[in-house]
Amino acid sequence: MILISSDKYDYTTNDVIDWLIFFDKQFIRLNKFDDYQISFNNLKLELVFKGKILNFSKLDGYYYRKGKIQYKKDNNSIEHLNDVNSEHSKIIDEYINFILENKVSIGKYTSATINKLIVLEVAKKIGFKVPNFYVLEKKSDIPSLYVCNRELITKNHSNNSFFECSDGLLISYTAIINNINHKKIPESFSPSLFQEKINKKYEIRTFYLKGKMWSMAIFSQSNNMTEEDYRKTSNDITRNVPYALPTDIEEKIKNLMDKLNLDTGSIDLIVSKENEYIFLEINPIGQFGWVSFNCNYNIEKEIAKFLANEHL
Repeated sequence: MILISSDKYDYTTNDVIDWLIFFDKQFIRLNKFDDYQISFNNLKLELVFKGKILNFSKLDGYYYRKGKIQYKKDNNSIEHLNDVNSEHSKIIDEYINFILENKVSIGKYTSATINKLIVLEVAKKIGFKVPNFYVLEKKSDIPSLYVCNRELITKNHSNNSFFECSDGLLISYTAIINNINHKKIPESFSPSLFQEKINKKYEIRTFYLKGKMWSMAIFSQSNNMTEEDYRKTSNDITRNVPYALPTDIEEKIKNLMDKLNLDTGSIDLIVSKENEYIFLEINPIGQFGWVSFNCNYNIEKEIAKFLANEHL
């Protein structure tokens, strides 16, 4: 039995499940907000979902894609003081995730969110070239950066680019900052990430899984709409092709993933006009379906093969 933690809107999970069915593997998919219970019963950790009881010791594998599997009590449980109960639940949640992540597993809830600023520092130590970056909170600090950088970009320093509001969904994109439009920025703002703008030939999205990599070149520079951020328009107008990274870059990626204790994730790089490989960021739960589809990589099959013990 394979346990999957995901989100009901994540279509790549559907594709992985299709392959699990092909390999004749049973599975349980828990989506965010699903109604389930996890309890300790007869000295065993058990999951109750849709009338079925699953003993954690019977699990063959675990796939963390999104969401969170956590301890949930039934309605008859005795509630303690909020702070005591919160600390108790945190300890049990950590134990549950420890048990799951020590199965045959892909992905970790405990590593789903990483600090982009720390990752950039670690990448530099490993030997990656990274853009000069700065954390600012005052507009008056921006002009001094133009001495070293003709233009800057600003981007979200968290892994979440989507924000729900009462009117719909807000999406955070990368934006260019120069000595003209920076005047529109408020005098002070929350600490924000600024980076030097590097003129690129193309971008690279690499999906990493247990030491293997699948890469795609994204020719975003060929269109004004996608030059700053290829997510601003449909992938249909952007040329995406399979790509083979140099061996030394793949070795650096593996080293970086090991340092960060990540067994999977999506890595973004760019190739400059001087043909240098520049590391940008890692998203442990980044989308890979479009890489798989555009390049005919069948990554979903590879994930299912690993979970089904069909060997990667």
